[in-house]
Amino acid sequence: MSKHSVRQPKPAIAKHSAPLRRRGQRQQIIAVCVLLSLIGAGAALAQWRSLSASAKLNMASAPPMLLAQTTNNLAPNTPAKEYVYAGGRLLATEEPALANNATFVSQAVPATMTAGQSYAVTVVMRNSGTTTWTSGALYRLGSQNPQDNLTWGMGRVELPSAVAPGATATFNFTVTAPLAAGNYNFQWRMVQEGIGWFGDTAPNVAVAVNSVPTNNATYVSQTVPATMTTGQSYPVTITLTNTGNTYWTPSGTNPYSLASLNQTWGLNNVTLAGVVTPNGTVTFSFNVTAPATPGTYSFQWRMLQQNIEWFGDYTPAISVTVTAQAGGGAVSGGIVSMGTTTVNLSQEGTLDWAHWGGQYTAASFDHKASVAQQISNYSVIGSGVVNAYGNHNYGFSWTDGTPTPSATATTTGVYVTGLGNGYRITVPADTTTRTLKLYTGVYYAQGKLDARLSDSSSPAYIDTSLNNNAGVSNGVYTLAYHAASAGQTLTVTFTMQSDYGGNVAMQAATLSGSGGTSLTAPSNLVATATSTTQVSLTWTASTGGTVDHYRVERSQSSGAPFIPLQASPAGTNFTDTTATSGVAYLYRVCAVDAAGNLSAYSNTDLATAITFTDDPLTSGVTVIKAQHLMELRQAVNAVRATANLTAAGWTDIAPQGIAIKAVHLQELRTNLDQALSTLGMTTPPYTDPNLVGVGVKKIHVEELRQRVK
Repeated sequence: MSKHSVRQPKPAIAKHSAPLRRRGQRQQIIAVCVLLSLIGAGAALAQWRSLSASAKLNMASAPPMLLAQTTNNLAPNTPAKEYVYAGGRLLATEEPALANNATFVSQAVPATMTAGQSYAVTVVMRNSGTTTWTSGALYRLGSQNPQDNLTWGMGRVELPSAVAPGATATFNFTVTAPLAAGNYNFQWRMVQEGIGWFGDTAPNVAVAVNSVPTNNATYVSQTVPATMTTGQSYPVTITLTNTGNTYWTPSGTNPYSLASLNQTWGLNNVTLAGVVTPNGTVTFSFNVTAPATPGTYSFQWRMLQQNIEWFGDYTPAISVTVTAQAGGGAVSGGIVSMGTTTVNLSQEGTLDWAHWGGQYTAASFDHKASVAQQISNYSVIGSGVVNAYGNHNYGFSWTDGTPTPSATATTTGVYVTGLGNGYRITVPADTTTRTLKLYTGVYYAQGKLDARLSDSSSPAYIDTSLNNNAGVSNGVYTLAYHAASAGQTLTVTFTMQSDYGGNVAMQAATLSGSGGTSLTAPSNLVATATSTTQVSLTWTASTGGTVDHYRVERSQSSGAPFIPLQASPAGTNFTDTTATSGVAYLYRVCAVDAAGNLSAYSNTDLATAITFTDDPLTSGVTVIKAQHLMELRQAVNAVRATANLTAAGWTDIAPQGIAIKAVHLQELRTNLDQALSTLGMTTPPYTDPNLVGVGVKKIHVEELRQRVK
């Protein structure tokens, strides 16, 4: 075909018909999808709103179906605002739900309290919810267990300040313990008043509330003589029950003791032997000394907590009649420890002897044959049961006994347990001097020996020095005695003063000095202090017979027994090396023959264990100064203490820098003379008896020194 030929036309078709058809189909599809989306979104939104908060949170964290999305650009612990989408379109917004919550952090509360007392406590809670705690919104800490209780004086504790989510609240408050003793629950929880309780409950604390400490004592009984003799010692007992809720303790800052309301019986307080628990009963067994002046005296005691209070029942007041001593009698004694030497009872007991437990029975009692028995068998004191034993650490021998004729180094004896239990023996007494030796021992115990005359012509001799809380101690008491008249008796008891879980024992006794002695009393005894611990004694020898040795005795106060010193000098001089500095002592000496008979006693002399500055004073050289005055005052008051007199008061208590005046010396003379007169001692007159207008001289000071030395 020619290139210029005309083509045949194609059939006529609308140019845009197909695209229009496709566009319409797409629009229809989109409309349907939108409609379906809207229908689905409505259902989704309805479903979303019906879900719980926890389900919404789970969906928010799931892969999106674009039913819901969450965003959280808020503060920590604040729930996110919730957004609902469908087909890329935001359909709804859900505001977060606010919630109360609390987490327990810590607390401080005493485990024990005293009834009615106030205590500071602390409870710490953390706000783990989404709300801010404020007082205006009525957030408080409330009591639990049981809920809303007022056990501690309150049921609510106010907030210290507003507490934001995540912050902590520290509740510091004061509680009052219940008035009744017992165990009480302490437990708390957060509450929003009118809304409800929320969050953790603090751990429960069971607080032990104790009663208010109350001292009380109830009187039970007492034993006290209705009559006494001046200066003599007497055993008494007082029994009380602890009816308070405190423990009576013998030591510590505020110890407990039995205290005298009269202060006239030689002691003011009696110490407890141990702790007395509530409802416990205690018996105070102690010795009192009758006043030196005859008359009628009240005897009454009460419990005392030192520096705190007197408390409880008064013991019934007893009127005790104190009469003057008849005089003329004497009881003195001492104790020495024993080693392992065997004691020959036949030789020692020239008048009589006794031995107990020899046949390994408590009833076994051997004594000297062919003489009138003078040492009695023992009688039991208290409720204890006496037993025999056979392992004493030294032995006893005899050759003139009955019912057992002889024995060689037997180590037998008797013992008894129990506080206050013991033995009693008697021996005859008259105007002649006899010597009784009593062999005793303690095992985990403290013993008490009491020896007294039936005519009360001498103070009793009492000793509690035999004491061992860790084992065995043995000793022999030597008692020299005579009564003021014939037909009297010396009664000797040996009992348990303190019980450490052991016993008190007795083995034997000897008696000598039946016919007296021809020896005269030593004379011219002079006691002089040579240092603060030594006193030198000299005397004129006894005559009228052969002196075996001399017996030196010492007493520390008027009316107290004279105690034999352990040494037995053969000559007429002796140095006491056991003196205590600043203490005044009384001394006396007697002669002893080979049979153990004692002579009458020498004069009594005084010595004070003290040394003086510038002794002796040098006339014209030594200046009388304050130091000399102070030393004399100390010595005079030591003598007054021995005479059972109160300490003297002085002009110019601190005389340093003050010239020594006549009034100072006159006070020394007056107070010293009063003490020496009480002790029954006479002294030569002073130089310049009237010191008015007289200057202080060396001789004035020297005379005072000689009287106290």
